[in-house]
Amino acid sequence: MTNGETYYLHTDAPKPPRPKLLARFKGILISAVAWDKQNNDASTTRRILIGTEQGVIHEAQISGLGREVVLTPPLHRLSDVVNPQPITGLAFERCAGTTRQFLILATIAANQGTAEEGTVFHHFVGGPSFSAIFANHRPEVPDSVLLGCVPRPELSLFSPDYHSPAEAFAFLTALGDIKSSDTAQANNDNVLTGVDFLEYVQPLSAGEEPNATDSATGLFTRHSSRQPTAIQPAQSLGLTEFHFLLLYPDRFEAICRLSRKRVMSIPLEPFRRSTGNMGRIVHDPVQRTWWIWAEKAIFEVKVADEDRYMWQLHLERNNFSLALSFCKTPEQKDQVLGARADHYFDRGHFLRAASYYGLTNRPFEEIALKFVRHPEAQLGALKKFLEEKLSTFPEKDETQRSLLCTWLTELYLDEMDELEQAARGGETGHRTVADVRRDFEAFLIKYDSCLHQQTTFSLISEHGRVPELLTYAKIKKDYDTVISHYVQSAVPDMPPNRSAQERYDLETKHLQQALRELLSVEDAHQAADLFYKYSPLLMARVPYHTVNAWLKARDVLSPPLLIPSLMRYKMSSNPPDHPNQDQAIRYLLGELRCRDKSVHNYLVYLLTQKPEHEVALRAFLGDERSTRFYDLEYALRQCLRHNRTRAVVLLYAAMGMYEQAVERALKVDIDLAMQQARKPADNAELRKKLWLRIARHCVENGMNKQAMGILEECHLLSIDDILPFFPDFDRIDDVREPICHALSSYNQRIAGLIYRMDQATASAGLIREDIKLLRRKHCFVQAQQECDSASAALMSSPFYVFACQHVFHADCLGRAVKARLDAVQREQLAHLEEE
Repeated sequence: MTNGETYYLHTDAPKPPRPKLLARFKGILISAVAWDKQNNDASTTRRILIGTEQGVIHEAQISGLGREVVLTPPLHRLSDVVNPQPITGLAFERCAGTTRQFLILATIAANQGTAEEGTVFHHFVGGPSFSAIFANHRPEVPDSVLLGCVPRPELSLFSPDYHSPAEAFAFLTALGDIKSSDTAQANNDNVLTGVDFLEYVQPLSAGEEPNATDSATGLFTRHSSRQPTAIQPAQSLGLTEFHFLLLYPDRFEAICRLSRKRVMSIPLEPFRRSTGNMGRIVHDPVQRTWWIWAEKAIFEVKVADEDRYMWQLHLERNNFSLALSFCKTPEQKDQVLGARADHYFDRGHFLRAASYYGLTNRPFEEIALKFVRHPEAQLGALKKFLEEKLSTFPEKDETQRSLLCTWLTELYLDEMDELEQAARGGETGHRTVADVRRDFEAFLIKYDSCLHQQTTFSLISEHGRVPELLTYAKIKKDYDTVISHYVQSAVPDMPPNRSAQERYDLETKHLQQALRELLSVEDAHQAADLFYKYSPLLMARVPYHTVNAWLKARDVLSPPLLIPSLMRYKMSSNPPDHPNQDQAIRYLLGELRCRDKSVHNYLVYLLTQKPEHEVALRAFLGDERSTRFYDLEYALRQCLRHNRTRAVVLLYAAMGMYEQAVERALKVDIDLAMQQARKPADNAELRKKLWLRIARHCVENGMNKQAMGILEECHLLSIDDILPFFPDFDRIDDVREPICHALSSYNQRIAGLIYRMDQATASAGLIREDIKLLRRKHCFVQAQQECDSASAALMSSPFYVFACQHVFHADCLGRAVKARLDAVQREQLAHLEEE
């Protein structure tokens, strides 16, 4: 206040609000305050800067609703003591990246009323405290003096929000407004870099609208000799994100910061009678509102939608990214994208132009013809445009998407053809065929649903692009086409001077690739059908690799359906490293889990064809599994036909024909016959008969020792059973030992019988003595004794007395016994009772 008193009103002050008089500020006329925007504590202002009418800067802190006040002595003086000038603008910011470095900005009018009058702009950089900044201030660093002065050269800063660092600041001069955007340069002594100068303009005449001729732009550096114009300067300034707010004595104007054009002018003469003279523009950074106070009224300036024309201004300056960021409607975006595309097209940047044309709503035909007709436009630019345009079409536009995809397919194929032709001519570019092929594959995968399959196959085939054809076939899961290609390529058209090994290697390579493609099919049903279709040819030409593929795909294949392929197999087709391995047998032995009789019968057939397979045949037939899935009679016929005697023996035994098995075995191996004789374990009579047949065979063939050894193998036989097979002879050397052993055994058995007879006789004598004693044995029963079961008088009915002194009625004892008998025993008891 003019009397030197300062009042402080806190937002949390009790109701009704009463300003607090700050006694410490008595006699100090405050003209400017720099608040700490980073302060989040409502109970204190933290440290702030105070500018006075005498041009002095103090540091202060107010806490506790104004009860606690700290005021430092003057930190710095900005004007002369003799002719003091007020500090009209004061602010400080924290430098970027640190909280201990500050930038202090201040404005003051200097030398008013003299030829050297002007606006002085001060800035101080340093830290970590305000006092340290001013203590380290170098006097040799000159202030920014701008000739021409206004009564109060105000300072205004713009921040996106209250707590954010300022992005720009401006202050008033007599010539115009000075704006700078470098408020965070901590190590730069001069923050007036890239300064913009805005000249004041003549006020509008009555009925005149703002237009593009209202402003002038230029660069204004410090210590300029430019003299003030006759135009009346503004008396107050406000800085928003996109505009300058200027308050003149007779009008209020808004100037666009980017275009320097006057966008609004409001005459204030009609309000003077009721409000008095206008004062200043005041900004509330917390609520983000603007106010104008007058002598008798306060006006609120509402800043709304001030960026609505910024997209046009940036577009005029070819700032396309900024223009696009300010667009609010699809039409605005389309206009910006179109202008950007035209800009790049006119300068020969066709790929970049195509990417933006594809995002516009311009007629498709117009843009496409524009690329086609331009002599310097490359094929890739048109392709880029079509891809961008395709991405904008909704999925419901199936026809349009399909047509674009077909066109793009043709362009990709043409581009690969051109690159290959250029490579053959020795030309190189930044893109190779491999790059285009990779992009083409990604395109086919992405737009698979939009491409017409038959048309796409036809296009690729017409260009002779085999790798791309196979790629698209895999994408469409048309593995029949892929495998058919490799199978057909297995018959190479090679010069006659190539060796047979080279032909074989190339053929094997293609057929192996066909097998790999078969194994890569994910659908089990499709994979099985393709295996059945191509396996006959593959088994005839690469049997080893085919069997390996079958075994890997055993979960989807049915062995019976592969028998026709197995029948195409020839040993001569084996690879050099497996010349003698029968691949058909290898596969069937690996599929024994299959229970189909035809598979097992075919394996028997293959194993009986060659003598070298007899060991595997016997191992297969002699497998003691609980269930055999081959036909025993068929197997027997095959073995008899090919004279596989040992296998025949096994089959006879498997059929329970042990006598025939032994007879066959005796023709080749007596040990084999013995094995068969041991098998009927549950039929002792048959087993004895079989062993007798073997013993007779041994005797008839002069193998007397083997015949005697049979007695140890089969305990059912004795020397008496074998002796009739021996012919009459004088010497018994071969059978002496068994006969002696048999006689010794007989003597031992006779001695044992005699001993058991003596024991039985003695036992019989003891039993007779016991019987005699029982005849004289008796028991006493009392007249009042009761039945131990029914608790009734014992003498009332027939009863039994036991040696243990227990007594029971006859009928009670009968019922107790019957309860513990089963059905058969009850029938026997009833039969005895009837007799």
